[in-house]
Amino acid sequence: MPEAEIDSLAWIHVRDRRLLSVRTEGKAKFYLPGGKREPGEGDVAGLCREIREPAPGREIAESAWLSSADAHLCPPAGRRMLGLLADTGLVD
Repeated sequence: MPEAEIDSLAWIHVRDRRLLSVRTEGKAKFYLPGGKREPGEGDVAGLCREIREPAPGREIAESAWLSSADAHLCPPAGRRMLGLLADTGLVD
């Protein structure tokens, strides 16, 4: 059975060849800022809402600028994005 598709948004921000990632309190992995879209919500509105109003218990505790060498610090979506950005030469 195929996996269900999850409609989510992520802020992909690269600076100085590093990808912005965040971590919530008590978690070891860094993830891409963003979250799930509400029904009928547009990309920009949904992403702004997710960043402004994180879900309870998911407040951002730390941010970091990661390179492809830091992929082990990320869940699968972050590892995939770091790989894609490294393949295109946008991150180290």
